[in-house]
Amino acid sequence: MAQPKKKTGRHHSAIKAVRQAEKRNLRNRLAKKAIRLSLKEALESSQNKDNTKAAESLSKTASLLDKAARKGFIHWKAVARKKSYLARRVTSSLAATETKTAAAA
Repeated sequence: MAQPKKKTGRHHSAIKAVRQAEKRNLRNRLAKKAIRLSLKEALESSQNKDNTKAAESLSKTASLLDKAARKGFIHWKAVARKKSYLARRVTSSLAATETKTAAAA
């Protein structure tokens, strides 16, 4: 990525801070995008009653969320809320599937 020529007289620390902010912004956006896609995949698989894929997606999403909280670009309480919501949705759909199969048998 070509950097535009900077005007003279700027503080080097300010220029470096801008570079760092751009890198962090890109990294945070990519991580948040991965989390959104993983959440969507987990919810869709739970709605489609695909138990193994839903459980696998739940584990993957929880891992991504925990990593985001550790890195500090999503607040830990927001991570806890998202994980709780997802776990409730997945387990309720799995329980509904199990009761339907038990009633059919």
